Amino acid sequence: GKISVGPPYFNFIFKPLALAMLAFMAAGSLAHWKHQSGRQLLSLLLGPMIAAAIFSVVATALAGWYNLVALGLFLLLTVAFSVLADIARKMRVAKAGLWHGFWRLSRSYRGMQLAHLGVLVSITGVLLTTHYSVEHDLRMEIGETETVGPYQFHFQSIAQQIGPNYTTEVADIRVLKHGVLVRRMFPEKRMYSVRQMPMTKVALSPGLIRDLYVALGEASGSAWAVRIYYKPFVRWIWLGALLMAAGGVMAVSDRRYRLKKTPSELSAAMGGRP
Repeated sequence: GKISVGPPYFNFIFKPLALAMLAFMAAGSLAHWKHQSGRQLLSLLLGPMIAAAIFSVVATALAGWYNLVALGLFLLLTVAFSVLADIARKMRVAKAGLWHGFWRLSRSYRGMQLAHLGVLVSITGVLLTTHYSVEHDLRMEIGETETVGPYQFHFQSIAQQIGPNYTTEVADIRVLKHGVLVRRMFPEKRMYSVRQMPMTKVALSPGLIRDLYVALGEASGSAWAVRIYYKPFVRWIWLGALLMAAGGVMAVSDRRYRLKKTPSELSAAMGGRP
């Protein structure tokens, strides 16, 4: 038989790996390798874990999240509080104020923690997008309203327009939230003159906490096929990747890695050859 490798497979593989990585990140943020027992590490993790558990229980009770999302939130918050606890500990050692203490930390350390923040942001995006995305294939007539996620989509009108080498049907979709207009979207169904080839132009409404997509399909009588996507926090995946890259650049730009070697060090590195 054939095996299809698609989103369900990658979601099945990614989730346990991501949760395991978060657990190791939480411990790694506070660990002092070869200078710390397991009991000492557990005592350092206890505070972040308690704080994360409290926040997770409250958030789960308010939002009605189910077990896997609650577990992911708990691990994300545990890592976040572990990172903050480690930063606070190092700033106390520096014996400086909040602002000056942070900037006295080495650039490589700040870059490392920025990269950790990027991992948290990306996994948050993956977790929420995977479990709360909504996709609806609808047949809508002019004047109809459909609810997708927290938004209402009202099919206001459709008009024919002529482009440079195509004709197009342009739909006017009004997006409302709690009855208030938040966006107008204009998906198109184009027909190119030369090849008589139809093409769909998707309307996109991007945002930091959600993306909306509306695609116009074929007409059937007075109704149109309309596909609507609601993707919460999908841009956090890319934002996290940018933060990880920025953290890596900051870490390698630490001046300690750019110090010139003395002639004796260069000779030793070359095996004593002149």
